[in-house]
Amino acid sequence: MGQSASKPFINQREYFRIKMEKSLCAQMQIIQFKGKKISTKSTLVCIKDISAGGLRFLSNLKLPINSDIVLAFKTEILQKSIELPGHIVRINELHGNVYEYGVQFLFLDESARPKITALLDHFSILLHKHIPLDTACSFCKKEEIECPLKNIE
Repeated sequence: MGQSASKPFINQREYFRIKMEKSLCAQMQIIQFKGKKISTKSTLVCIKDISAGGLRFLSNLKLPINSDIVLAFKTEILQKSIELPGHIVRINELHGNVYEYGVQFLFLDESARPKITALLDHFSILLHKHIPLDTACSFCKKEEIECPLKNIE
């Protein structure tokens, strides 16, 4: 039979992704549905990696992939409170009712993206230099009741 040619892997990401040893803790809530602003209760999620284009997070909630649902992620990086709006583009069920999601950011004001990029660049440099950032960022603490990582590992 014919041989299948393997294609070389091409990273199609537009932005550099920062992977962290400790997850960032964030408050997530739905802020928009079908173009209408709404306000819902928030829940804790754990951000595993982040870039200027999106993030990957863990949650014990099962959420749909739906571009009509806009979420906001509120966290602190380098003593700066940030809110990042986006929608889910990927879901992966892990185990024990823990789900991994990929989110693409939606910046209504594109002037916000360079500010986030600069903050994340600085964050990445400090992480690579192994500078302690526990008090400057909202890293997850597994003992928190709502933490989706609490029962993993």
